[in-house]
Amino acid sequence: MERSFTFTIPNEKKRLYDRFALLLFILSAAGILIRFFFYKKNYPLNAGQLIIFAVPILLLLYVFFVAYNDPIRKHIKTFLLASLNLSLFWLIKGPWWVALLTILLALFYMLAQRELNIIISHSHILYPSFPRRTIQWNELNNLVLKDGWLTIDFKNDSIIQHFPEQKMNLPGEKEFNEFCRERLVGSG
Repeated sequence: MERSFTFTIPNEKKRLYDRFALLLFILSAAGILIRFFFYKKNYPLNAGQLIIFAVPILLLLYVFFVAYNDPIRKHIKTFLLASLNLSLFWLIKGPWWVALLTILLALFYMLAQRELNIIISHSHILYPSFPRRTIQWNELNNLVLKDGWLTIDFKNDSIIQHFPEQKMNLPGEKEFNEFCRERLVGSG
């Protein structure tokens, strides 16, 4: 069986993404409220559309009052459901491009919430960029784990360093560095 190592690196921007997503959600919901209260003669709502309108507002209240002290990512399904409902409202009542923008931002938010794993295998290294980058061993000068720091040294003189999350069980430095040394010698 082929040996591989996985390092989870912290996504230090998650909290910023959470706040930005909540702000966009609130702005979209506020746009619906403004449209409903100030332009209801031009945009009458039937019962089905009123339900579509009410669901994201109720979900917003849930996120704001119940989940306010918790990280929003614990409530990501609620947030995404509310965002899709907001998009549906904008799609029905227009402008359609706001619906498209809401869906696009929700997809980017889901992408930003993924766990960032560097996977080091016999054949290559998978780096968690977007899109995911495959690094071949022959592109590297060195790959080393020292004092908890994972350092990827490229032949083009660029370096990537990460301090993997402490909650994971790191492999022994000696065992991991020997594995990398064997791969680097074999690829050179």
